[in-house]
Amino acid sequence: MGTSPMTDNLKTPAPLRVMALALDLITVTAVSFWCLACTTGKQTDHGMEFQGMPVLMLVIALLAYFVVGTKIVGGTIWQRILRIK
Repeated sequence: MGTSPMTDNLKTPAPLRVMALALDLITVTAVSFWCLACTTGKQTDHGMEFQGMPVLMLVIALLAYFVVGTKIVGGTIWQRILRIK
């Protein structure tokens, strides 16, 4: 018989999955904020300032990253680094 994808996901410890999710969120948010700040000119002396459309673009980028990473590529960056299937 083989194992189903559902039982394969259960083999990875939950703390490792949570760590991968947290690292993915930090990495993608930081990169997205930096890219948006550079392209929209929203850099200030105290960091970055986003309102309206740039925030929507950030949310779309985050969703796209996780959808593409998990469904198409076979795992997000940190899932692949931590060897989570």
